[in-house]
Amino acid sequence: MARARQPTLTVFGATGNCAAHALVAALKAGLNCITMVRTPAKLRHLLEDQHKIPSNTLDSNLVVVQGNIKSTEDVKRTLTTSGRLPDRILFAVGGSPIMQFSLVAPINLDDPHICEEGMKTLVTALRSCITNKIPLGPLGIRPVLITISTISMSSRRDLPYLYYPLEYWLVNIPRKDKKALEDVIWSTVLEDDSPFGDFAMVRPPLLRGGAALGPEKVRAGWVWPDQLRQEKIAQGEKEAGPAIGWSIAKADVGRWIFDNLIMGNDSSFGKCWTLTS
Repeated sequence: MARARQPTLTVFGATGNCAAHALVAALKAGLNCITMVRTPAKLRHLLEDQHKIPSNTLDSNLVVVQGNIKSTEDVKRTLTTSGRLPDRILFAVGGSPIMQFSLVAPINLDDPHICEEGMKTLVTALRSCITNKIPLGPLGIRPVLITISTISMSSRRDLPYLYYPLEYWLVNIPRKDKKALEDVIWSTVLEDDSPFGDFAMVRPPLLRGGAALGPEKVRAGWVWPDQLRQEKIAQGEKEAGPAIGWSIAKADVGRWIFDNLIMGNDSSFGKCWTLTS
């Protein structure tokens, strides 16, 4: 029996913990992966020393491009490094938190618009690649966009009531950047000739470090994007509903993304996923 084609993967934000765990799972499964980071040595150190990925695996299955997510040319170079577009794009870009003396917004970011601007750059770069007829990846589809966002983006409640002060006060500035990120995505993936073949939005609650609890401990729920909900309901397609919880390990998020989205099929796409444990 012929072996099923494996998707190729490009990761933006690979040194972030959720994305790093997803990348590790992809490398262990033998997928061909490309990442763009500002400091390649940092990623190499993370994968070899912390995640124990053998150097020969990194040499054979991972291409690391040095670049800036706000540079269209850097992103285009990353998307076309293999000569073909990737089947999956994992976008996990985020800013570094900064504590500040403010009663209104105690936590700021070193770049409060990094998610929004990074996604705009990715969209522009991918449109250019498609216009220039860069060949599609092994699966023969335009890239599926997988994005790590946060809870509280849906009109349906997806967080505990006691979580609201944290989300709308403590991390209000990072939340605004995620909201702007999603606005860019919805204006792109829902258009008639989107550069993306499909999408999946991942909205975890508070992310914690430490070891993974394992797939059996992860609760996953999903809703339609607000922009599609009424249309989908009219077509008789019911939502599973969000999985409401306080936190989840970054390792569990990364593994779930790999198992269900990077290696997923059409039934996993077009949805906004909430994860908790």
